[in-house]
Amino acid sequence: GAPGDWYAAIFAYNHADWYVAEILAGAEAFGDLGPGADATTVECAGGLAGGPVDLSAAVRVYEPRAYATVPGRWGAYGQGERFDARLVDNLVYVLQHYHLRLTQGRSDPGSPSKTHGHGTAADMAPAPGYGWDETALRLAHDLGWTRACGSSGERPACELVPAIANVYYDGFEGHGEGNHIHVGWQCACTYAGDTLAPAEWVMAFPSPSRAEGGAGEVLVVGDSLSVGMRPYLEARLGSRVEVDAERSRSSSAGLGVLEGRLDADDEVVVFDLGTNDDAGRPAALAENLRRARELAGERCLVVATVNKRGAGPLNRAIRGFVAQASDTELYDWHAVAQRSGLLGADGVHATAAGYRERAEGEIEAMAAC
Repeated sequence: GAPGDWYAAIFAYNHADWYVAEILAGAEAFGDLGPGADATTVECAGGLAGGPVDLSAAVRVYEPRAYATVPGRWGAYGQGERFDARLVDNLVYVLQHYHLRLTQGRSDPGSPSKTHGHGTAADMAPAPGYGWDETALRLAHDLGWTRACGSSGERPACELVPAIANVYYDGFEGHGEGNHIHVGWQCACTYAGDTLAPAEWVMAFPSPSRAEGGAGEVLVVGDSLSVGMRPYLEARLGSRVEVDAERSRSSSAGLGVLEGRLDADDEVVVFDLGTNDDAGRPAALAENLRRARELAGERCLVVATVNKRGAGPLNRAIRGFVAQASDTELYDWHAVAQRSGLLGADGVHATAAGYRERAEGEIEAMAAC
């Protein structure tokens, strides 16, 4: 009966009125955005993490009620700041997408800012090489802040997106150009006691999870198979993934691309090449993989077997390389591609279902890093 009659639908699942009442009450609690927020923006379907970012949506999150450490590479001084664990994905998205660095996360309970004490507010400044307008000001505008409401930074003066409680930027002493932007998330924060426990709940906008596909940004260097995978990778990983793919690219050509595109923020490298290599020269592919591993440095490297006529020698070289290499994960595309419906007429390129399957498999390999 859903969605026309939720009561009947839930009752059909479990024939107990008390059960239906409990489920509906729970759904209402999770959907409540709190005072001053527009309840029509609630988005629960599909979960909180993963997929495209939507600043206009928000969900109330109860667990895990704990603090977590934001990786030091996002700190303005290389420091690992503490933050509410339920908001780390949101915070990392903001820092990456708006080219900002964290100057303060969760502070000691004695801080004048109680939101910092609860780990639900972040002070940020532009990353090296970036200006204020393209970073902090762009974020402020995207969150609903305007200069007209700058002296308040809160609802109702500012029409902020539902997950955000305040934006202190221009108009606040010590905030704004030359110092920092402060962004606070909505929370059930008590602001009482010397030791501040995590809030009962926080509001978060849907954003990619750092648990999907490894710990940080992903660089994919590939050929036509990566061209086909790109939309599926971007749908799952959002702005965390950068795909440099070109048809007919060999592993030798890919080395130069990898060297030129690697960035300090990249934590996972997918060297998605080999299909266009000469099957009669497997040692050349093995050497290129070794060099890719060297270029990747301390980053996790993901490689895949190839699927084409006569690919046996190449796949033996790939598997032999992985067996000897550290911090390297293998996705066995050759084995997966034998399933019906995943390959096109040429037996090399994939169907839409095949590209989706390949993307999901490589994301699983990234997550194993």
